[in-house]
Amino acid sequence: MTATYIHPGPTAHMRYGAGRRKPNKGVTIAIAVTALVHGAIFAALVTARFTPILQTYVDDKTDVLLTHAPEAPPPPPVKAPPVKEHTAPPVVQPRPPANIDSSFAAPAPLYIAPVATPRPQVAAPPVAVAAPAPVSAPAPARPTIIANPDWVSRPSADDVAKYYPERALRMSISGRATLLCKVSAKGAVEQCAITSESPAGQGFGAASLRVAHYFVMRPQIRDGQPVDGAQVIIPMRFTPPEV
Repeated sequence: MTATYIHPGPTAHMRYGAGRRKPNKGVTIAIAVTALVHGAIFAALVTARFTPILQTYVDDKTDVLLTHAPEAPPPPPVKAPPVKEHTAPPVVQPRPPANIDSSFAAPAPLYIAPVATPRPQVAAPPVAVAAPAPVSAPAPARPTIIANPDWVSRPSADDVAKYYPERALRMSISGRATLLCKVSAKGAVEQCAITSESPAGQGFGAASLRVAHYFVMRPQIRDGQPVDGAQVIIPMRFTPPEV
């Protein structure tokens, strides 16, 4: 296949150039003016941004007049105190002796009667009076101790076991205690005290005091009336239960 090149003629060039428009002078001038304005603004901003502001300082001068302080006046002279002149004391002339008339008689002495001094009266010796013999107060009557009490009720074995000392019960220790109690008119036992305890330190005395309220006695009768205040001795024995 063979390619054929067709050379354009002079007519074609003339037709291409005839189609372009000529630029407008007013638009060109406006663009140039705008560019100059923008350039001036940019230059002003750069100058204001990076140009240092220099300030000028002026020192104010003050004229000072130096004057010398006035000299202090000299101190006044010290005056010496005046010296007193010692004058001689005046001369005292002696008086002439007085003329005393010794022709008058001397007065008689005044008589003063002696004053009788009373004799002190001697008091009679005190008479010793025998003091009365002190009256001894009657000795309080000892409370009656009931030897054979008539018990209406006594504590049971269960009552005694209820108050058995715990330590003695664990160690299976038996013990004794004796109480001295007061019996009321109703036969109740009260105001009990421990008189003996064996073995000591095992708590049998304290246990006896707890059991004592179970004792009730028939009261003593005197002149048809129950007697209050009699005492009774209560022996108690504690035995551990057999295992």
